[in-house]
Amino acid sequence: MLDSGFVEGIKLVGGFLGIGTAIFTIWDRLFRNRPWAHPIAVVDESGSWVLSDYRMNTTALIKITNESRRDIVIRDVHQSFPDFIGVNYHASFYGLIASQTNTRGEAVVPSGKSRSLELMYDHERGKPELEKRFWVWIHWKPAGAFFPRFPLVFRTSLKEIDGYRRDAFELVRAQDKGNRH
Repeated sequence: MLDSGFVEGIKLVGGFLGIGTAIFTIWDRLFRNRPWAHPIAVVDESGSWVLSDYRMNTTALIKITNESRRDIVIRDVHQSFPDFIGVNYHASFYGLIASQTNTRGEAVVPSGKSRSLELMYDHERGKPELEKRFWVWIHWKPAGAFFPRFPLVFRTSLKEIDGYRRDAFELVRAQDKGNRH
């Protein structure tokens, strides 16, 4: 019969290998090759600005960047303020697919590329909640995968998004003034 110390050693090594495999699997599923998302603002470049109001001349977006080697599929976007903030699916790549199929649809973000979703909100209804931070969840999965991955999550506020819009507008306006002189 084998020495009990030898058997205990094999069980110890097997236990450590099992724990290492579990850690690798969790890291692989949760963190490796994950896309990332954040709010941004873009300015209407057509030059047909409405007065000097940054809210009329800028668009708030959620930018999703896929840095992995595989395409990803965006399945859905949720936020914690469903009554006055949402994603405009019909003005985005996501909405193009949904409008063609009469469903919410899924959208592909190719490997190494970025896509943006327009973030719509009623600023007047949101004034009391301007400072309050809210969560945005983006449900996704790698293309060809059966199960979705854990959602992308970020936290922001209407005041923060308005700040992005104001900063983007002021930057373009300052560049425009510099080009005229």
